[in-house]
Amino acid sequence: MGLAVTAVYLKAFAWAYLPTIPGLNVEMLDKLLKHFAIPMDELRNKARGVQEVNENYAYVFNPLRIHPMVWIERQGRREVICPIPTFLL
Repeated sequence: MGLAVTAVYLKAFAWAYLPTIPGLNVEMLDKLLKHFAIPMDELRNKARGVQEVNENYAYVFNPLRIHPMVWIERQGRREVICPIPTFLL
């Protein structure tokens, strides 16, 4: 399932919920999104919580490693983006 979703992101930056992925049903996709996707505001808050602008900058944990997929609202549609697809793998 992860590979199928990663393949979607290798072709497009975002997809509208629900995409058509052969072999995946809505329940399977919802389980994946429940664990790996968060709203953009929540991601911003997590990033602010760990942000450091000092000598540790390069070693700060990236919250996208836990939640690589992000819910956004774009052109009136709810979409899911994956800024760094390799984190999804």
